[in-house]
Amino acid sequence: MKKIALGLMVVAVPLLSGCSMPKIPGVSSGPSVSFVRSSDGGVTFESKTAVDEKTNFSSAEVISIAMNPQDTRNIFVGTRESGMFVTDNSGDSWRKIIYPPTRIYGLVIDSSNPQHLFATGEWEGRGKIYQSGDAGANWNEVYTEPAIGTVITTLAQDPFNPQVVYAGTSAGMVIRTNDGGATWKNIVFTPTMSGKIIRKIVFETHQSNAIYFLVDGKGVFVSDGEKIVTDPTAASGAIASAVTGTTPVGTGSAVSLALDPGRSGVVYAGLAKGLLRSNDFGKTWEALNVIESSKKFPVGGIAVNPKNSDEIAYVSALTLYKSTDRGVSWSTHQIVSDKSANFLQYDPYDPNIMYVGFKK
Repeated sequence: MKKIALGLMVVAVPLLSGCSMPKIPGVSSGPSVSFVRSSDGGVTFESKTAVDEKTNFSSAEVISIAMNPQDTRNIFVGTRESGMFVTDNSGDSWRKIIYPPTRIYGLVIDSSNPQHLFATGEWEGRGKIYQSGDAGANWNEVYTEPAIGTVITTLAQDPFNPQVVYAGTSAGMVIRTNDGGATWKNIVFTPTMSGKIIRKIVFETHQSNAIYFLVDGKGVFVSDGEKIVTDPTAASGAIASAVTGTTPVGTGSAVSLALDPGRSGVVYAGLAKGLLRSNDFGKTWEALNVIESSKKFPVGGIAVNPKNSDEIAYVSALTLYKSTDRGVSWSTHQIVSDKSANFLQYDPYDPNIMYVGFKK
């Protein structure tokens, strides 16, 4: 295995300073912001990107996040071009980790050992996976694509077996390790996933072997780990059931995905226009009655309150939408940035704390 990095480093100069960001169509641009925290359940947000008094990564595109399950103040974020950062105080200050690869779409902190990390990256044009055994101080390459052009787009660890990690690629391939990254194997589920970006892989956290794969342009596939048990492209159309009149509801335009940590089999899919929920492990879906104007923008991220499954939140463009009645009605809360919201996450122990990341 190839060792690529040593040590943690505090950034000495501002990152991406002076870069101009494009305006988001239809909304007013704000200051350059890439990562924010709310301490009041999403009512207000503060930018949290400071490395020191002179340095921050506010102009970066934050595209991944991993939270230490044993200490949620310890958070890693990955960016598209600006590297990886870690905080030990919920974002009040950050350190930059020496990690040469870019496009860090996937980050995993081992649930059984927070010193053990997995991260994706592109190095010299190739998609790769790296592993650290000392909280990011050193990294070893554990997987590489054979040629340039394919990126590792997502990572997910089995909550019941930390030795099992899945990875998805921009070419529609899924690979899995059963031995903590030492070896990998192809997982061939269905030809309809081939050639499409695997946007996200999510494990059911209850006593179930359901694994959800969000595939760009195809929808949400559900697997038992060896085969697909629900295929959104199947002729039977089970996943595209009619919920109102004759209007079919499917997940083909889904861009984000989240599970309900309090209810088994409940999954949410954020669309390019709207929000869906399934109560039966993705077999059938219903459209939630979201605020109509939010449908002008993709649902960048969804989250369910880990202490209260009736509370759902999602981000669209520069607004957080929050429901306390499972999507019947919504409150709205403005976020100021020059980029679009890319993910949303609750602190699992204190749901008043929420994090939002942004990308162009």
